Amino acid sequence: MRVLELTATSAGGSRHRRQKCLLEAESSKAKVPGACRAVMAARAMSAGVSKMKPETLMRTYLEEVVARGRLELIEELSNADMVDEANQAFGGPPGRAGLVAHVKGFRRHIGDLGVTVERIVAGDNSVVAWWSFTGRHTGPWLGRTPTGKPIRGSVFSFFDLVDGRINRYRLYLHAEFPESVVLDTSRPNLGLT
Repeated sequence: MRVLELTATSAGGSRHRRQKCLLEAESSKAKVPGACRAVMAARAMSAGVSKMKPETLMRTYLEEVVARGRLELIEELSNADMVDEANQAFGGPPGRAGLVAHVKGFRRHIGDLGVTVERIVAGDNSVVAWWSFTGRHTGPWLGRTPTGKPIRGSVFSFFDLVDGRINRYRLYLHAEFPESVVLDTSRPNLGLT
C-alpha cells in the first residue's frame, strides 16, 4: 500500500487553511476532505484524465478555479462551445472564453476573496452548488463603483453537463454591498435588482 501526501489550501474568509491529505493510493474507500478532492481532481486532469464525477467537477471549479484563480483548468472542465449565462448577460465573449472572462472579472473586482462551499447536489448530467463569498469590493462590479469596503454574497451555481463537462452555466447571486443586489441569469431581461 502506497501513501500519497498532498497539501491543499482552502479559503475561509480572509484566512487560508493548509491541510495535509494522506491518501491510500490503492483504496477507493478512504475519506478525503473537500480541498484534497479538488487538488486530486486537478492533478488527475493535468495528467490527462478528463472526466470526473459532477460533484468533483463543481468542487474543483469553485475551490481551484474561482477561489485560487487556476484558470487553466477551465479547458478541462468545460466544453469549447459552452454557454455562460452570466457572461452573456454582460456582453462577454462566447464559449469557454466567456467562462474565463467571468472568473477573471469576479476575481479582479473582489479582493481578498474567500470562497466557502456550503452544499453540492449532483445528478448524472447536472450539478448545483450553494456557495458563499467574502472579500473587498475593489473594482466595478454588478453596476456598482468600487468602494474598497467588505462585501459578501451567496450564490447558487447550476451546471448542465455534456460528456462530463460544463455545457451551460446558470447562476443566482445575492450580493450585499450596503444594499442587496440580485442577479438571476435565467431571467436576463429583468436585469439587476
